[in-house]
Amino acid sequence: MVVKISTYGGKIVELLVPDRNGNLGDVVMGFDTIEDGNKYNPSTGAIIGRYANRIAKGQFTMDGKLYQLSINSR
Repeated sequence: MVVKISTYGGKIVELLVPDRNGNLGDVVMGFDTIEDGNKYNPSTGAIIGRYANRIAKGQFTMDGKLYQLSINSR
């Protein structure tokens, strides 16, 4: 098995797995370039979410609704 992960969002860009005869095949659906993927759905294949780092002041807005999160001191 082989996996290729980009440094851009930790996106899985290739996952080769063997079939019953041992032949490797790519099973990842996606786009040929990062630019194409970002046009349609920037998080396709990403393993790091939209907010991978700290969220400023512990709040964000999604679909027009403000969400307040608990804030840690680290």
